[in-house]
Amino acid sequence: MPQGWETLHAPSPEAISEAVSAVVERYDSFRQAARRRAVEKFDVKSWLDRHDQIFFRSGKAFRTEMTPRVSIVMPMHNNGTYVRAAVESMLCQTLGDFEFIIVDDASTDNSMEVVRSFSDKRIVFLEERK
Repeated sequence: MPQGWETLHAPSPEAISEAVSAVVERYDSFRQAARRRAVEKFDVKSWLDRHDQIFFRSGKAFRTEMTPRVSIVMPMHNNGTYVRAAVESMLCQTLGDFEFIIVDDASTDNSMEVVRSFSDKRIVFLEERK
């Protein structure tokens, strides 16, 4: 199909309606196919290796103090615009017995500075440099 073809030959509203109806009718098969592809592509070993890197260092448990009832892990990469609201929302939860683990994946914006501005002892900040 030549570039710009769709702008020169826009589909009719009826054709768009038919296409949307076809997608809606086949929604379950699309959902199942997407789930099957996700399961096939998910690599459990690399996920578990990464988990061990974060939570275990040199064979010693990462946290040695009293274990909180809940651990929340938030990955972060260049989210400086939203991270303050996310952290504040987490810290305002009614359950106070938790640790909030924030893993920065080599952000290049101000995300790390925003997280460092919080002094709450429940925040555990891990910086991953590439």
